Amino acid sequence: RAAWCEDIRLRFWHFSIDEELSRPLIQEFEKEHPNIKIDTQQLSWDFGHDKIVTSLIADNAPDVFEIGSTWGPKFAQSGVLKEITADSTPFKHEYMMWEPVTFENKVYGMPWLVGTRFIVYNKDLFKRAGLDPQKPPATWDELYEAARKINDLSADIHGYGISVAEDFTPWQTFITYVWNAGGKILSEDRKQSLFESPEVARAFHFYKKLKTVSLLNRQDQIDQIFSENRIGIIFTGAWIFNVIERTHASLNYGVAMVPTPKQHQTPISFGGGEMLVMLQKTKHPGEAFLFMRYLTSKKVELMIAKKQRNVLPSQREALRDPYFQKNPRMKAFADQMLHTKTPPAHPQWFGIGKVISSSIDRAILQDEPVESVISSASAQINRILNRAQLGGKISDKRLTLWIACLMLFLTLAGIGIARRREAHAAEPSTWIFLSPWIILFAVFGLYPLLYSFVISFADYNILTSRFSFNGLNNYLQTLQDPEFLKAAAHTLFFAAGTIPFTVTFSLLLAVLIHQGVPWKSF
Repeated sequence: RAAWCEDIRLRFWHFSIDEELSRPLIQEFEKEHPNIKIDTQQLSWDFGHDKIVTSLIADNAPDVFEIGSTWGPKFAQSGVLKEITADSTPFKHEYMMWEPVTFENKVYGMPWLVGTRFIVYNKDLFKRAGLDPQKPPATWDELYEAARKINDLSADIHGYGISVAEDFTPWQTFITYVWNAGGKILSEDRKQSLFESPEVARAFHFYKKLKTVSLLNRQDQIDQIFSENRIGIIFTGAWIFNVIERTHASLNYGVAMVPTPKQHQTPISFGGGEMLVMLQKTKHPGEAFLFMRYLTSKKVELMIAKKQRNVLPSQREALRDPYFQKNPRMKAFADQMLHTKTPPAHPQWFGIGKVISSSIDRAILQDEPVESVISSASAQINRILNRAQLGGKISDKRLTLWIACLMLFLTLAGIGIARRREAHAAEPSTWIFLSPWIILFAVFGLYPLLYSFVISFADYNILTSRFSFNGLNNYLQTLQDPEFLKAAAHTLFFAAGTIPFTVTFSLLLAVLIHQGVPWKSF
């Protein structure tokens, strides 16, 4: 279809490939399709999501863009993505990981570059601890015993590394333990939390046991310390290959699939990746889909995977390439990819994931009882799910109209009251001179105040500009948020430590000056 089109320009935003790699890929596509030109922009993971959301709100989003594997359901629910269910059906069996771009049985994108988590272990530390470097731990018991022996080598060596104090990595790691224990996070209909279960508790108890022989830190620090020969085993992703090559290329290490609670159990790990989606309002859906198919072709995916070494192709056939089969480390990575699960495709997973990460910090860092942690976390997840079921029913345009009518009513009522009180009645010229200030105050002061007040009692979807009232849920959730309570306690502590002193000192100075201080009038 593209061959008959002229002057077609598509905008493409991406995260995963740099300009050095993307430029020849785009040039090759444009050579094959001379009537289609691609304008690309690389985004950063720190601010890319916000930039995409802002562009969608401003109606200036690109035709094709890359998203993280947990973003799809939220975007799909908001109606900003083009459905490609029928177009993708003929080749759907050729690819892995459709779940992140599937919402309510409809497909809204294509899996592109995928990845998973696995264990990486230090073979030299295995030897020093009397362990077989050719036999990585396959069960939870073997993992703990290996970590314990390595941890006993010296004070500056740790047996294992547990990721904490982050929003994303902790839940991506922990959810693997939950799945292998037979647990689930949400019910099949995704309307109820299953976090408070014996399987989740089992995973937490093992985590707490593993904590005694582990380093607790952020994932990037764990990866770095592992590359320095100071951690025996870590749970990480393929980015570790580049970290080791960049910092300690001579490190003697191996890669293995994740351990399971018992022998001969299929090891399930967290699966994620990068998805390609199309804007609902694109003017060139046919050409945009053609470009998506090009980027997800076996040739292009293999080229990216071999160049970057931290992702895998989403095409199943591509994993049979000799590059993955002959390299033991890459083979373990590819083998684990065939046994992965993705988080439930729920629009509110971002918040659910943060709850899980927070519960890990409470159980591991703060040493709270497991039963209390999972009960509290499950209640938080259920509140998120209940709020999600409300959906966005009211447009903010309607709210703006309501507020405008209210402001007009208050203005007219105020003028009417003033006129009735003849003693205080203002001349018409007075209102004329006051009108600029009144208009500015109403537009930039009163309206935002009333709007924010109303929205504070609602769930607001910024992509659709629609909301549903939820009563006091936002305030209750804030009051139950550990981070908010911690911040409030710190604020009160600061206020109690500074305000009495500053006020007392100021009053004392004022009294001394008032009573007569030499050179007061100097």
